[in-house]
Amino acid sequence: MKAVGISSLRSLSQLSGVSRRQIEKLRCGDTHQLSVDRALKLANALKISLSELLQLEAETRVPNPEAIQSEYQRLKDELAGLRSQLLQEFQTETLNILEPLLLQWPTAANAAQKNPTAPAVRLLPLLNPLAQLLQNWQIEPIGSVGQVVPYTPQIHQWAGETVPPEGNESVQISHIGYRQGDKLLYRAKVKVPVPQTL
Repeated sequence: MKAVGISSLRSLSQLSGVSRRQIEKLRCGDTHQLSVDRALKLANALKISLSELLQLEAETRVPNPEAIQSEYQRLKDELAGLRSQLLQEFQTETLNILEPLLLQWPTAANAAQKNPTAPAVRLLPLLNPLAQLLQNWQIEPIGSVGQVVPYTPQIHQWAGETVPPEGNESVQISHIGYRQGDKLLYRAKVKVPVPQTL
């Protein structure tokens, strides 16, 4: 069409005397419903032979709508998978950068809370956005600082000076850990419980 100065299907229809519907059918590969007479009119309007017209029809055929839908769904699924992968990589990289803060801050905050007159207490609210971020990423703490729990090697890292205890013995969390769903990010550090004073 461009080669012979025809700018639109409407112009081609007017020039050839073939309806746009018939031209669309030809573009979709539905050649068996197009009469030889109409095909010749189209070929003449395009200044090509009938065999060249049929060859062009085969090369420029509009894909089957079902094939388009299938390809769209495939690309959509691929994009969703890529987005999920990129999000996971971003979270992992961010957590690696924040690791010292994530592991040390709760212990420091616990110490500050025990001494309300310490200047550090005023800094505690500044960490609220970090807590919100972890919550948005479904990252949950393993225990809380000072909590006494049964020793579980799968989620606890022994930080005491003695031999690690047997499973289910009472230990005290000194540094909390984190998990994201079923994925363990950091094990909580534990030690021998400090006797509670009255």
